[in-house]
Amino acid sequence: MMLHNPAYNFLGIAVNMAQSLGLHLDQASDLPQEKAEHRKRIWWALYILDTRLSVELGRPWTINQCQISLPDDGKSYVGKTYNSFEGTSCLAFFRQMSALALAARSAHVIFYEGRPLDYSNAVDLEESAMRLRGCMESMKSWAANVPSGLKLRRKHSSPLSIEKVNVQPEEGPPWIQLQRVSLELMYHGFCLSFYRQFIYYTPHSMLTTPLSDGHATTALNHGIAITSIVHQMLTKYDTIAGWHDAHNLQWDAALTVMAFSIANPICPPTITSRKTIDIAVEALEISGTSNAPAIIKSLQSKAKSVMDHFRRVVNVTTRPINWPSNTSPWLTGSDLSVPNAGATSLDQLWPDVEQEMWVSFLHELDRDTRPGTLEISL
Repeated sequence: MMLHNPAYNFLGIAVNMAQSLGLHLDQASDLPQEKAEHRKRIWWALYILDTRLSVELGRPWTINQCQISLPDDGKSYVGKTYNSFEGTSCLAFFRQMSALALAARSAHVIFYEGRPLDYSNAVDLEESAMRLRGCMESMKSWAANVPSGLKLRRKHSSPLSIEKVNVQPEEGPPWIQLQRVSLELMYHGFCLSFYRQFIYYTPHSMLTTPLSDGHATTALNHGIAITSIVHQMLTKYDTIAGWHDAHNLQWDAALTVMAFSIANPICPPTITSRKTIDIAVEALEISGTSNAPAIIKSLQSKAKSVMDHFRRVVNVTTRPINWPSNTSPWLTGSDLSVPNAGATSLDQLWPDVEQEMWVSFLHELDRDTRPGTLEISL
């Protein structure tokens, strides 16, 4: 069972123990380099876990700041103590994960220092969206500086992007292939946690919240990227077999994609998002470690009922269009449709949807996705 609260509590105990051993301080110069780096990596491992749990749960940091430098990238150990492949040490992955945690924490701190999101005020929501765009520069900078040896190759797009993913793992030992996949999935997972804040259910005209709606679509595309990578890795390769973190990331991605579908029942990307949910269910079933597929299927059925009722209320008819290619790299012209120009204004839609149906759906979503309720058989 995914027990987030005990994990957060035990992390606090581990951090206190590490501080009592002085792992959070620069090591004495008389220590051998390898031992000093080993102590540093233990502390940074706690920092990475703290960042992930605090971002996911919305809890205060257990480690307020990290005063020691990033761990060594292992170049001095290539061909000696640690595994390496074509000049990339296995320790380079840990350094990049530490740098990713730093970038994610920087974005989180800056973004949440401002005013909380006000979904009822379009102007304030756009100001928050503008603030997030600036905060995400640290994440973009990290992605631009990842060594090529740790990037997961794509057939038709660049690594670490939200463009359509068709992975092409290069030859190499299993450890570096797993490092490439996990590094990219962690990056998309962090981005997902930021951008999905702008998937909201308060009606606004799209003309008043373009940047917020763009962030919601970006969250969708990160969710699709996670789903595509996990599904391909489970169906074509054995790189992530038994890696439970991939299951957890897929679960978060599936919920985000479904949330977008519900919040945007007649938005062009919704066609792609609904297809992605089916792929996510298959990936969760292949991993076979929880009741997540059954939960997603149940929610998907209720979501379809809500959306179908929504369409009946507004009497939506659709027609195919040639959507601009820069709207979303995940969409094709054959996938897209738009409501008839005579449809009711978006500001008048949600109040007409049956409230009991909507409340029932949200109640089940809250019950089945609350942290600590997803059963996993290990």
